[in-house]
Amino acid sequence: MRETICEVRRERRAGRDSALRPSGFDEAYLQRLRSGDDETARHFDRHFRRLLRAKVWGKFNRQREEDLVDDVMAAAIENIMQGKLSDASSLPAYVCGILTNSIKRALRTARPQSISIRFEVERIPDRAKSTELRLEERERAEAVTKTLSSLSQRDREVLVDLFYHELSRREVCDKHGVTGDQLRLILFYAVRRFQKKWANR
Repeated sequence: MRETICEVRRERRAGRDSALRPSGFDEAYLQRLRSGDDETARHFDRHFRRLLRAKVWGKFNRQREEDLVDDVMAAAIENIMQGKLSDASSLPAYVCGILTNSIKRALRTARPQSISIRFEVERIPDRAKSTELRLEERERAEAVTKTLSSLSQRDREVLVDLFYHELSRREVCDKHGVTGDQLRLILFYAVRRFQKKWANR
């Protein structure tokens, strides 16, 4: 009885692994992704993240490469959810095509030096404020600046554009070459990383 149960488990595992191998990219695989199947989502992330990292390696600094991989993964999932990929067997080429376009765009907009973010203590000085209060505000501004400086350039720029320069989300999307859905994902993780570093400062 125990041998029979073990055999059934091996067969199920073999079938599942076969479905999750690269050669198993079919319509059923896409349907599992769209339905939010955890195992398929983990396989997709693990397989394509490794592939994308290998293709982007050495083209930018490490953090920029990770940002690119995150952007491509977000764009690929977004397009799959919206049904934009009609041929499941072309999934690897489709994801790599998004990466190629992202690399070209990044190379066109690459700047020789990273931006250094420095918050002003006050936009309009208020002479009525006490010296103690102004010192507290200065210390807080310096702490915010230090925390922002510890983030990646992409996270830092998105947060500063939205919350300091008060750009609209459409303006931020246009500036960084992302869609609204991608910006929501980027912002979610950027805020979470900022909050974690702020709590541990």
